[in-house]
Amino acid sequence: MNILLIGCGNIGFILLDVWSTANFYDEIYVIQPSMLHAAKFSKFNNIKFVPDLANVPSGFIADVTVFVFKPQQLPEILPKLQAIKRKLVISLLSAIPIQDIAIKLSDTPIIRIMPNVAIKTGKSVNLAFSAASLAPADKHQIEKIFENTGYLKWLDSETMLDKLTPITGCGPAYLFLLGQILSNETIKIGVAENIARNLVQETLLGAASLLENSDNYEELITSVASKKGVTEAALKILEPDLQQTMSEAIQAAQNRLQELKHENRS
Repeated sequence: MNILLIGCGNIGFILLDVWSTANFYDEIYVIQPSMLHAAKFSKFNNIKFVPDLANVPSGFIADVTVFVFKPQQLPEILPKLQAIKRKLVISLLSAIPIQDIAIKLSDTPIIRIMPNVAIKTGKSVNLAFSAASLAPADKHQIEKIFENTGYLKWLDSETMLDKLTPITGCGPAYLFLLGQILSNETIKIGVAENIARNLVQETLLGAASLLENSDNYEELITSVASKKGVTEAALKILEPDLQQTMSEAIQAAQNRLQELKHENRS
């Protein structure tokens, strides 16, 4: 399998790092104008960095082309990509619908994948959608190159991918915000900052570990909140307002996603 990786920022670097030690690829060409990470992968003979798509050899056929550049660069990159032989395009660009890419690449199946920040630890939720019907071999290739990044879920519509982005894409930030709030409250009662952060970190990690064996949130809550107990008293304050606040927050994220679609087209 030949891979063309366009962009090698945070996510691109993580993907390349995962792929570099795998055995499913023949050649990987990485497009990075700054050539910033070229030296880090110089020991891999089959990974080649070039500053521009024009530097990709004419005989190279990209079985999979992966977009991980800034959405604003799309109008510049698409015309250049037309000169390269390609079979599949995977876009990780947020707020860029498939139709905006298909305008220039109508002859190529395009797949959108939306990961989250946990791709750094191989625990990402990767939402995937393809407007075109994929051959089993093509689908297998896609799943292969993302298998060590986390859980990949194929969706039936691109609309659903957008609707889920404020949950799976933004979701880690909600947890981090909760951790920050709990840390601040712990500091308020007189605990040193480093200890407070450690206590909250271990509490959240411990709670998350319980989800590996159960996704029944009601049961998990009940296992902590006994009748007329301390946790129940806290939850009575949290539940009504938190439900409403989260609904409003997710809607705000969804509205911003729609705005970004229009901004990226202008």
